[in-house]
Amino acid sequence: MVIKHEYKTTFLEKEDDNFYYLLGYFMTDGCIIYNIDKKRYRAQLCSNDKDHLEHINPYFSDLSLISKNRNNYVLNVCNKIIAKKLVDKGCVPNKTLILKFPDVPEQYLPDFIRGCVDGDGSLSFTKNGKNDKYPIFSFYSAAKDFIYGIKSTLDNWQIKNTIRVQETDMSKIHIVSVLGNVIQKHDQYIIQIRRTEEIQKFLKIIYYDNCYFAMPRKLKITKEILQLTIRRMGEHHCCAKLKEKDILNIREQCKNGVSKKKIAKQFNINWRTVYHIFNNECWKHI
Repeated sequence: MVIKHEYKTTFLEKEDDNFYYLLGYFMTDGCIIYNIDKKRYRAQLCSNDKDHLEHINPYFSDLSLISKNRNNYVLNVCNKIIAKKLVDKGCVPNKTLILKFPDVPEQYLPDFIRGCVDGDGSLSFTKNGKNDKYPIFSFYSAAKDFIYGIKSTLDNWQIKNTIRVQETDMSKIHIVSVLGNVIQKHDQYIIQIRRTEEIQKFLKIIYYDNCYFAMPRKLKITKEILQLTIRRMGEHHCCAKLKEKDILNIREQCKNGVSKKKIAKQFNINWRTVYHIFNNECWKHI
């Protein structure tokens, strides 16, 4: 017996915070499938996080839309109106390489970016030689326009980030057809935020209090990261001998040809420290 689902579509008219979260999530962890013969659209979300899909499910239907395949769970939305709305907003079929960063109202950018992070973002920890735990944020995409749109948003939020490119051999994964051309190789773009205070600032923006949709697994890591104590830098460090104004003074005197030993005696520091300050090998944030 085929169960006919009744879908909720009134939320499409609101285009609110939840709508833009789902748009970001579909653009990164979902897909739009178009059946040419039947001229039907189908929107699909794939995830290992069944609890998150179960939280999203009632937004589309009161009946369960979730099934399990070999590797993960799938939420299928077989509704032309919903799928077409996502397409109109830029979540197009075969989007891997051609996805564009959509036009999102500024007040809903945190929700859209949170959806993207829950889809293709990575929050993890690494340890240094002293066994201290540090967080790392990474975001991956093969669509250049899309990931540079993410980067532009981070830059506007004054979040320090880097982006790098690595070549991926898609023939080792699967072959993708884009606009009728078989693509076997493409560039993978990776955005990273590595400084703890920058990651904390970023997470506070997107995982704000009482946001409705947030992947529980990543929300848990977010709370761990926000509880980390930031390592004090510069003049705020407990062992700092210099102030930020001293650093500017030292660099200015070095430029004017004052000897490093004379400057070192003035500030009661080693002349090698003056050398490192002048060459921006320490106090890099000034």
